[in-house]
Amino acid sequence: MITVAGGTYFERCESPHWNEFYGSGGRAAVALSTLSRKVSLHTYVGPDGKANLEILGSTFGVAIYPTPIRRTVRFDYFHGLSKPTISKPDKPGTPIRLSGPTVLRFGFIEGDAVVDGDRVVYDPQSLSDPQPFGKNGSQARQLAVVANRTEGELLTREKDPHRVVQKLRSKSSAVVAVLKDGPFGALIATARSVQRVPAFKTGAVWPVGSGDVFAAAFAHFWGEAKMPPVRAARLASRATAFYCETRTLPLPRNLARLRAQRNLRPISPREPGRRRLVYLASPFFTLSQRWVVDEARAVLRGRHLKVFSPFHDVGHGLAGDVVPLDLKALDRADVVYAVIDGLDCGTVFEVGYARAKGIPVVAFVENESPEALKMIEGSGCVIEKDFTTSIYKTVWAALEK
Repeated sequence: MITVAGGTYFERCESPHWNEFYGSGGRAAVALSTLSRKVSLHTYVGPDGKANLEILGSTFGVAIYPTPIRRTVRFDYFHGLSKPTISKPDKPGTPIRLSGPTVLRFGFIEGDAVVDGDRVVYDPQSLSDPQPFGKNGSQARQLAVVANRTEGELLTREKDPHRVVQKLRSKSSAVVAVLKDGPFGALIATARSVQRVPAFKTGAVWPVGSGDVFAAAFAHFWGEAKMPPVRAARLASRATAFYCETRTLPLPRNLARLRAQRNLRPISPREPGRRRLVYLASPFFTLSQRWVVDEARAVLRGRHLKVFSPFHDVGHGLAGDVVPLDLKALDRADVVYAVIDGLDCGTVFEVGYARAKGIPVVAFVENESPEALKMIEGSGCVIEKDFTTSIYKTVWAALEK
């Protein structure tokens, strides 16, 4: 039996299209419905989401314990890596109080949950103001804190991932702390050691809610099944890869076999301490082109990569002034991220130059014909139509260069 305390939200995304009713708590409860004997969800919901929440519970066999609020929270994304627009009620709901043998508690933006459990997994779920587990009076006989890198840095005021996860465990009086670190996998700190488990490559990447799935799977394997923390985190990483690739819930029952079934390959950085350099090749002559360049640069830098962008780092100018600077950066690049739509001659040249140098290229292209892409495909470039997936494949290529 597992008890989940977390939000249920409307979620919409423009590209790729997504229009679902999940949120951290709803997604975790659905993910666990095939793994746990009994799942209950304590959450907030407004009149506009009441029917959706009832359908979620009846469809997946989740016991629902709703606390009313004026309106259900809504998240709107432009793409899978964009900062969402969040619509929430102006008044928070009454605090939720619950107890159980195994509890998964998420942070809320529309209220709070005070929990008491034997084994509790806590995911703070805040990129600006994550709260310590016990600050609201919550208690746990054994506590596991699962946080992403940004949350961990805010909670510990540290930057080095190993120091972050160690301090996260000690400051929380937790038996284990897990630091989710995107394509770098996750760090697991216990009283004895700090170990890393890998993330896995997938054919497609849907990141919205991936952290919820990781926390849910870890709560099941560590909290309910009482597996050692590292083994539980490995299975949680596989579960996350399944969700990111398929956008499908609930999770398959036999996650232990999932790696072989889906040909999942762990990501293994060649030099973990070095920041890789991405060369961002793209036209930047129109507003729409400059928007794509700016967005790609921001999300790549947000994944701990260095980015050289001719638009940002050189700008417009005479050929004799700008080209030597661009080529010098290309020579140093670990990978090239190329925006191909429009077949700009400068971008196509940069792709050919990189391939002649043996530099990996990930090409983001939505609207060109297979015939137009023949040389790009034939020279070994990775071609991807989905923006988010193209970013992740660039990160993987850079890490393993």
